[in-house]
Amino acid sequence: MAVALKEKQLVRHVYAALQAASCPLVEGLYLQEADSMLQLLCAPSQHRTDILAWICSSINPNFANSKTIAVRSSGPDVLIKEMAVLGQELMLCKADDLDLIRVRGRIEQV
Repeated sequence: MAVALKEKQLVRHVYAALQAASCPLVEGLYLQEADSMLQLLCAPSQHRTDILAWICSSINPNFANSKTIAVRSSGPDVLIKEMAVLGQELMLCKADDLDLIRVRGRIEQV
């Protein structure tokens, strides 16, 4: 029970931080329920991947430069690999933890 409460507090905090940082991908989303926020931020989806890419480009402006965008167009996994490398630099994951970022099919439970 305490873990679920802490998880809901954390997801509310992350969602509020994205709003405070003016993330354009959460503008216009008026999520009130922690479960909805958890689904948005943790369930694999293209929207979640776009939020992660926005976070990466906010942390590292070179992440979004025109040369990088041109390289990304060569394959969808290039962006995911770049995000994993940045995640490793920030000590959030390993560079080969691509499934943390990659969009997968439907998940059973968040």
